[in-house]
Amino acid sequence: TDTPSLSPSPFSFCSSPPFVLAMPTDAMMEVGEGGGGRDEKPAKVSGKAWGRIKKLGSKKYPSAIKFIIGNEFSERFCYYGLRSILVLYMVCFLGMERTESISLYHTWTALCYFFPIIGGFVADSFLGKYKTIVLLSFVYAMGCVVLSVTAIPYLTGPPGHADSWGAVLGLLLIAVGTGGIKPCVSAFGGDQFKPDQARQLQTFFSIFYFSVNSGSFLSTIITPILRNEQCPLQQPGNRCPDFPSPNTTTTTSISSSSSNPGWGTMFGGSEYVKGTSEGEGSDMPDCSFFLGFFVPAVLMVLSIILIIVGRYVAKYTLVKPDYKSNLFVLAAKVIRTSVSGAIKDRKLPKERRQTAKERIIAAHGRQTYKDLACLLRVLVVFLPLPLFWALFDQQASTWTLQAKSMNGTLGALVIQPDQVQSINPLLILVLIPLFEKGIYPCLNKLKIPMRPLIRMGTGVLFSAVSFLVAAFVELSLVQPTYDPACLDKSLYENSTAGHGEGMECVCEGDCPSMFWQFPQYFIITAGEIMLSITGLEFAYTQAPASMKSLVQAGWLMTVALGNFLVVVVENMSASLHLTPAETLFFYSGLCFGSFLIFLVIAKWYKYREVEVDVVEALGEDEIELGVDEEEEETGASRSEEEKGRRESEERRKKLEASADMDDVPLH
Repeated sequence: TDTPSLSPSPFSFCSSPPFVLAMPTDAMMEVGEGGGGRDEKPAKVSGKAWGRIKKLGSKKYPSAIKFIIGNEFSERFCYYGLRSILVLYMVCFLGMERTESISLYHTWTALCYFFPIIGGFVADSFLGKYKTIVLLSFVYAMGCVVLSVTAIPYLTGPPGHADSWGAVLGLLLIAVGTGGIKPCVSAFGGDQFKPDQARQLQTFFSIFYFSVNSGSFLSTIITPILRNEQCPLQQPGNRCPDFPSPNTTTTTSISSSSSNPGWGTMFGGSEYVKGTSEGEGSDMPDCSFFLGFFVPAVLMVLSIILIIVGRYVAKYTLVKPDYKSNLFVLAAKVIRTSVSGAIKDRKLPKERRQTAKERIIAAHGRQTYKDLACLLRVLVVFLPLPLFWALFDQQASTWTLQAKSMNGTLGALVIQPDQVQSINPLLILVLIPLFEKGIYPCLNKLKIPMRPLIRMGTGVLFSAVSFLVAAFVELSLVQPTYDPACLDKSLYENSTAGHGEGMECVCEGDCPSMFWQFPQYFIITAGEIMLSITGLEFAYTQAPASMKSLVQAGWLMTVALGNFLVVVVENMSASLHLTPAETLFFYSGLCFGSFLIFLVIAKWYKYREVEVDVVEALGEDEIELGVDEEEEETGASRSEEEKGRRESEERRKKLEASADMDDVPLH
């Protein structure tokens, strides 16, 4: 979900000019090369959108890039690190039930993808990207500190009974911070490049993407290890069940006075004791979640230091915010025009009433209407996608809880349940070259069509299949002799006939391995590559140049809506008393239904020619490719420019006529 978009930012109002990435490769090479060999004078780029650039052909990377890449790596390490152990923190430390922990986790994730809209608006309209990043990074760091400090054992209550106010406050601050800076960091990096550095800019986004995935992979490996470390801060007798502890056996003793069954009873209302080989309480339980949250908080502070130091060492290129050019402001004006006009027209006879199209054209121009009509066609394609994200983001919640009920031992290696998530970023780094260099070219040679919407639909189908596999894995975890008094039905079987106080549960050692989860991770990662990366390309190429920010905002909103959908489904399944396996089957069925809806939408969608984007992005008066200053005013140069304008106008009219965008009604 953090894959950088093909535009410099998920929001064009938070991006550098669209010239570099909207231009065809050949055109980029011509401008970047400067028009010839060493002895030739470099070409000149001019136009009111760019100003005059006297020297082109500079190939040196901006020195600010290393600070921005370091900032992104540190921030992503922080985000994915705390996210990887978050559900287990809610279950084990706060004592939440399964449904409650999953609902809180996905509400937080949804907010993380909702606040980018606000952060992008603030950056573009008021503060600028740099100030927005710095300010919200401090908010982000404050949230990390609150979350880690309140995870110190016995500070807010004993583990299993700790107050949740620290978690809620910390997560809210983190959501505001990470969401607010999300649309600005990659765009801020793109601002550091000049128009002639097209190749360097492309390389930058590849490095940026690598930093995101490397930070994710390393944090999901390291943070669970820290979470399981021992330290003298925690008092004996309080561990989350089912996690291996040094010098302990698999026998657990639970003293419980609670009559409320479920995940919240794993600490039983009183002390939970992990037995040792001598049958006594452990003298050095794990430091648990304090270290797991503290180290990501340190990385977040490091990211702030890097971005601030870069300001004085590398001298960032800063783009001033412009409230009037904000596309969300334009969209709000268009909506106001349409709604207010419709209200006024209610008093008029039907024959004198205007349509929404007529009102928008009269108030904002025909081009604005065409762009909005094209925008709506793209947003309609996004309608089934929240189901994909609803399933995809459960890797850190439902699938982690599933892994918690499995055996992570492989020889001398012991895998923690919250480490299994690292399979996803690792597979991404492996599968992207495989798809781009192997699978897609082979399908093209076999003449099997793989247009963007076909790839995206296949990604949705793969996510449904992955949850079908996960549901069958969950069924294998249910023991036929399961006693509800046992806390984890897959790891433990009741060894006594008693219930409640003094009950012991013993792992028989034949629990299913966590590696059974690999197929479902492989399938959903393949689906992510086909949907997420292709979807970003589709959104960028199919949206009009003036509306790319709104399309990217719509893309992020599909992620937020998907996570809100998980909250609804989880609470519904709890009210219907569905088992985890039945809930997984239900998710798979929902996603398969969204796949069928997506097929219908894709069948009727008309692709928009990419060349229109190029003309719109460059504009007739925005970019002029000329020769050196001595020849600029000659008649030959002027005639070439006039000829280019005529050709651009003819191409624009031809493509617009074929698109028939005038026939798409807004109402």
